Amino acid sequence: MKNKRLFGIIFIIFEIFMLIPIINVSLENNTFIEQAFDLDNKQLNHSYNILKDLYGVFNNIFSSREVKSGESIFFKDENGMIHDIKKIYKQKDNKSDKIIALSEFCTNKDIDFLYVAFPRKSVNKDFSKYGYDFKIKEANDEYLMYAKQSVNYLDLSSILYSKYPNEDIHYKTDHHWKTPYALDAALETAKYLNNKFDYNLNLDLLDSNKFTKKTYKDIWVGEQGKKNSIAWSGYDDFILMKPNYLTSYLVNGYNTDFSAFIYNEALLEKNEDYYDRNYYYTYCKNCNSETKYHNNFIQGKKVLLIQDSFSMVYGPFLSLVFEDLTFYDLRVSTGSLYDYISTHDFDLVIVAYSNMMSSKMYNFY
Repeated sequence: MKNKRLFGIIFIIFEIFMLIPIINVSLENNTFIEQAFDLDNKQLNHSYNILKDLYGVFNNIFSSREVKSGESIFFKDENGMIHDIKKIYKQKDNKSDKIIALSEFCTNKDIDFLYVAFPRKSVNKDFSKYGYDFKIKEANDEYLMYAKQSVNYLDLSSILYSKYPNEDIHYKTDHHWKTPYALDAALETAKYLNNKFDYNLNLDLLDSNKFTKKTYKDIWVGEQGKKNSIAWSGYDDFILMKPNYLTSYLVNGYNTDFSAFIYNEALLEKNEDYYDRNYYYTYCKNCNSETKYHNNFIQGKKVLLIQDSFSMVYGPFLSLVFEDLTFYDLRVSTGSLYDYISTHDFDLVIVAYSNMMSSKMYNFY
């Protein structure tokens, strides 16, 4: 308790010390109010990030494992992996009913349907040894179990955690998955589709040995790290993987290749602002909802991928085995998904979500 009080006093003194230069500059320019409340102001943000890192330094001293932020408790295990251990999703609504209804709608239109459950970070990790009576639920929560029994359902969470029991599928400082596992998820999806629907997807195109792989060490910090300070969270590596074979796409009337999925690769060479940049979105930062990627080398299936942020890496790899892949994000597209499907030519509709998505992501109508 004394340590925490001492930390609080020191932190407040330092915070005042850090804000004095901003106030002085603002008063001289008669812009104190504008700068004090403009969260886009670079000087204010820079000072705020310094304060946040100071907070992280003290957390490493007094509470190296746990940081409380709002209603969440972020816990850092012995491997540096950050877990949001209070973020429980308890919606007991009709998600299953909505998934089943969409599946039936597609079936009636002679369109194949697949629900893909992405692996959630921290699933089944036992926190009791750290003093918490808590266990994060499986990706297949009870509100999706009925859907699992009623529609074509691919549980990538179980598959990947079984294949890689001793590996970290997700980033230390972010809730998203690492590139190699997104590629393997695309391969597992293609295998499932070949078995279930008798597709003839070329699995060799998703063989990891046919991809270049470059690791950028300590290049970025994810959302969980930024939220709690880099000084506390540490850094993550980023792995960029690209096909080592020829690719060709038609996107918005322009011919391109797999590089269309990669945003400004040159930024990976050096990061000058860890708080500003999110390298997870190196993939598909420009993959706008309702954008179609036509693979010029494939004559096959046309797919609608109803996505969340996990699909930003998964989708590009999946596109390698389909003739068309169209992204659709319900957080962006405001029209009826049913109408969109009815007015376009799709052979397959995939809903691919992690289980942390809110109820509105299931409003397909």
